Amino acid sequence: MAVLGVPDQKWGETVAAVVRLRHGVDEPSEQDLTAFCRDRLARYKLPVRWFVTDRFPQTPSGKIKKFELRDLITRDAGADEPLRPLAGEHRAPREHTAE
Repeated sequence: MAVLGVPDQKWGETVAAVVRLRHGVDEPSEQDLTAFCRDRLARYKLPVRWFVTDRFPQTPSGKIKKFELRDLITRDAGADEPLRPLAGEHRAPREHTAE
């Protein structure tokens, strides 16, 4: 999984996560992934947008090129793009409440 900041009209930037699934594993729902992260992360670190890919763009040393993922997210991805929104992914803003 890669986590990165993506542009947002209201907040300036929000958290997005790109997940690479193992072969033979069913695609999880956005709610399942959010629930998994909610148990392990602070609320402000939870991804707001989720994407799925078959492969990550990598440097020769094997590091994920997050700037390429950000470019794929911010432009309109066509059918042949390696990155797609997670089923049920929506762009509803996170509710901010005082705790």
